Amino acid sequence: STGAVTTFATGITGATGITSDGANLYVTDFSGSRIHQVVISSGARSDLITGLSSSLAGITTDGTNLYVAGYGAGTVLKVQ
Repeated sequence: STGAVTTFATGITGATGITSDGANLYVTDFSGSRIHQVVISSGARSDLITGLSSSLAGITTDGTNLYVAGYGAGTVLKVQ
C-alpha cells in the first residue's frame, strides 16, 4: 500500500516463473533446472526439486499439484 519495495528471497538465479499456494511461493530456476520453495511467513528458501533434465520456465498450481513448463523440451511437468 506504500509502494515500498524490499527483497523477500535471495539466492535464486535465473528465476523465470512464480506461483503460490497461499503459504508458499514456488519459483522456477531456468539456469539451475530446479524449483525453489519459499515459505511466505518467514522467507525461508529450500530446493523442492533439483536436477530436472530441462530448463524450467513458467509454473502454476491447481492447489494440489504444481505444473511446470520445460523450456526447449516441449514438456509440461506435473509435480505431486
